[in-house]
Amino acid sequence: MSICSVLLLLHTGFDAYWPAFSDDVTFNHQIRTFAAVGFSGGYYTIGELPPPASFTHFGAHGPFYPALYGLLLWPLGASVSGPIWVHHSVMYAATLFGLLLARPTAAGALAMAVVIATFWPAIAMLTASMQEGLHFSIAILGAAAAFHKRTSIGTALYMAASLVRPTWALGLVTLIRKPRNVSSFAVLVGGVALFSVGSLMAFMFIAAPVPRGIVERAQDAIGSGGIGSQTAGLAVYYGQKALANLTFVMSPSRWQPLEGQVLVLSAVALLLALRRDADWRLRMSATVLAGMLTLVIVFYDADSYRGFRTLAHSRYSPSSVPCYVSAVKRSPHY
Repeated sequence: MSICSVLLLLHTGFDAYWPAFSDDVTFNHQIRTFAAVGFSGGYYTIGELPPPASFTHFGAHGPFYPALYGLLLWPLGASVSGPIWVHHSVMYAATLFGLLLARPTAAGALAMAVVIATFWPAIAMLTASMQEGLHFSIAILGAAAAFHKRTSIGTALYMAASLVRPTWALGLVTLIRKPRNVSSFAVLVGGVALFSVGSLMAFMFIAAPVPRGIVERAQDAIGSGGIGSQTAGLAVYYGQKALANLTFVMSPSRWQPLEGQVLVLSAVALLLALRRDADWRLRMSATVLAGMLTLVIVFYDADSYRGFRTLAHSRYSPSSVPCYVSAVKRSPHY
């Protein structure tokens, strides 16, 4: 579907791909750097602040995504379009392995194929060098692992994925089987919480720091008064941010395909989990989803990134078609 989207909307192929915006340029170059020289490349940092770990020169998203994709790209050469071919190969392998893990019925396999093939955010992100393509593959494997008898497979998956993006550690909650009592459930949740904190600390050690990040912006908002005024300032700051994000979420006319489909499918999943006869694993998955959506609403600037990194038709602005510069220049329609 992603290949067809490029052919039908942009009238070109993946060879025309050229990263055009900051994150896409950075990820593309980091992957190709690892494919060429491994960990011996130059620094990819913000404000020339290197990561605490001396073995890596990679940026604020850590070294493991460019290392994995660079290793897979290495036999084929460090071509500019190489990362998006790796995206497609990894997702294809993840889908096949997911089917083997879950062993769904014929109807279930068909439903899984339809959801994956029509999920617009995946279709769009597979055509860029962004790491989201890898995370869609991890999500497919995680969903399949939740239905496997052995939790060790899902545990290994989420522990490894947390080195790429620490929030994947929360996926361990989806593997918790229905406990016999409250105390055992509390122990399991506490273990997940401790591992989540540990994975975040490990990630901060291997990733380059981000100047003017969430903490610094919050400090600017609360000012330098007493504890009471600082607490009030922090509550107002995040309250205003949450209100702005909720206003965006509740305004479907402002959505574009990428975030719109995510929000709609998330709402459907949460509603299914509220049924009385809902499966325990579904309820655990919905709990993680609800937690992640809450974090997004409180911390993210959803409306600021509306339409960004989206493969779009000509009815959207040219800035929302960032990946295929050569195709855009050749065509009078974009």
